Amino acid sequence: MIMMRNDMPAGTDKVLMDPGFTDAEKRSAKALLAARFNNLVNQRGLTQAVVHKALTAAGIGKRSPVFI
Repeated sequence: MIMMRNDMPAGTDKVLMDPGFTDAEKRSAKALLAARFNNLVNQRGLTQAVVHKALTAAGIGKRSPVFI
């Protein structure tokens, strides 16, 4: 049977909650933070190399709690 668009269950406006992520709030906060960070990088015309160097100097990396 083909589902018509009107037959689809209504979702929320929180795309991470709909699939059932138990940490949806945390994931949403991280996504918002990343988007804002990317906007700042783009506004300032920074390169990936410059951003990487700054984050490394600040001690922020893959093993930092920021990325967990």
